[in-house]
Amino acid sequence: MVDILHGVREDLNRLIGTLEDPTAPGARLDLAQLISEGNAGQARIPGKHGGPPQAYSWLTVLVDDRPGQIARLLTEIGEIGVNVEDLRLDHSSGQNVGMVELSVMPNKHDLLVEALTDRGWRVLQ
Repeated sequence: MVDILHGVREDLNRLIGTLEDPTAPGARLDLAQLISEGNAGQARIPGKHGGPPQAYSWLTVLVDDRPGQIARLLTEIGEIGVNVEDLRLDHSSGQNVGMVELSVMPNKHDLLVEALTDRGWRVLQ
């Protein structure tokens, strides 16, 4: 673990040096290489259940700020037959509405948007 942290420190020191003098010869190439290395490292992080990383589709559903509305939404999504991969919840400032951001498999996105809209939900894409 310590060796890994030393490597991270070396990369950060390299990045700091590059950003301190971004017009120096080779600075842009060095920055591009650091970004590429970071992307490669991120790609090695396993996805859900240890599988390969997945790209998900996101949609936002506006939900009235009343008891039981999020439960109702999730129940209806289950009835539609779509699995929610991830969920974020936020309340709109000054509004009596919540925003439920849902992550689903891309091949289920359009089905879910259409089915929720047909059931009266306000869906943003």
